[in-house]
Amino acid sequence: MSIFDLTLRPSPDVFFKKGDPNDIRLGEIAEYESEESYEKSDIVILGSPQDEGVKRNKGRSGARAAPFEVRKSFYKLVCAPE
Repeated sequence: MSIFDLTLRPSPDVFFKKGDPNDIRLGEIAEYESEESYEKSDIVILGSPQDEGVKRNKGRSGARAAPFEVRKSFYKLVCAPE
């Protein structure tokens, strides 16, 4: 069993795609659908969508939405030219 079997893939909606070859965004180059893309990756982003610690400390819940929101912003960033 691999970590790929124990995690969920992010929603395809989070991968921003502009479609401009002169303005490539991280959402256009990120791979996320197969175990092969995971195994050949140099960098992997894992999110933990939970806010149990906040609830236990009587804080405001909502941290569980953080992985989606971070990815939504991250994948809009422009890729540096090679």
